[in-house]
Amino acid sequence: TIAISAGSLSHSGKMQATEAASAFPDPPLNGSDFNLSCPCSGGYPLTLQLGRLTVLTGGVVAASAMAVCATTVSLLGGALIADRLGHSARAGLGHGRAATAGAGAASGAGHGGEGGSSAPVANCTAVAGGVAYGAQHAPPGTLGSGGGGVGGGAGGGVIHLHVAHSLTFSQSGKLSANGGAGLD
Repeated sequence: TIAISAGSLSHSGKMQATEAASAFPDPPLNGSDFNLSCPCSGGYPLTLQLGRLTVLTGGVVAASAMAVCATTVSLLGGALIADRLGHSARAGLGHGRAATAGAGAASGAGHGGEGGSSAPVANCTAVAGGVAYGAQHAPPGTLGSGGGGVGGGAGGGVIHLHVAHSLTFSQSGKLSANGGAGLD
């Protein structure tokens, strides 16, 4: 069991936390033997494989890409976040674009769909959004691309959850991997 309260677990390198299956406190879903295997554990900078993860008010687990495999996950005022932890501006497979002439026109990044086009600015026409990549209807497994222009927002990170028993949120619990707003 990992419980985080009024603190944070923030990681930029490679980290893996694993508990033995016999330590899992929750009963199996169907009454039979339960073996939690983590199909999402390969290649993520932060992998938590455990029986129970509880993040209390003020607690934060943050990483650019994380896999959480648990029987029970409870976000009781705390957060699992990967906001703005994807690719930086003008980086990634679907990065936003910037106008070649003039200043200020830059588009949004694509991921499961195309990114948003820019509005026309001064002597620049609108700039098309970044190209779509990754799975449109399946959970994305790649970092979000950054927006166009020098001040384009960073893309969102990746959170992969494999929860066998229950996922509980309080009203203020947060699960988020949003991209950031651009400055252009």
